[in-house]
Amino acid sequence: MDLTKLTSHQIKDINKLIERKESLESELQKIHQQLAAYETGKAMPSRGSAKGGRPLATSSETASKSPSKTQKRAPRGQLKEGIINALSNAGKEGLKVKELAERLNTTTGNIHAFFFTTGKKMKGIKKIGPGQYALSGKYQ
Repeated sequence: MDLTKLTSHQIKDINKLIERKESLESELQKIHQQLAAYETGKAMPSRGSAKGGRPLATSSETASKSPSKTQKRAPRGQLKEGIINALSNAGKEGLKVKELAERLNTTTGNIHAFFFTTGKKMKGIKKIGPGQYALSGKYQ
């Protein structure tokens, strides 16, 4: 191959091919890292990965999602008290999980977890619809 006889169009084509090759090599390297993580036991599959979901998070991505070290936990029982107060103010109509989360400045996941664990044991809390709860019995 005589480089002096290449046209500018051919050089551009070669450049595109080299860029594509580098991109594929980079993707292949990421796949090798993910496979190596499985071999060492450090990788856990994401929930949707078996169905073609998002790829596994790298260690740098998971580190950035960790909670702030300055963030303090709420005192024990504070979520329970807040939910009971909010539901008692709401009356018989009750509140949806999303509304509770907004009022208590927490996530819907925390509210759902409360109802599926602690709330399930409390006889005064009733589920009145999909994602909607109200107080009955001793709390009214």
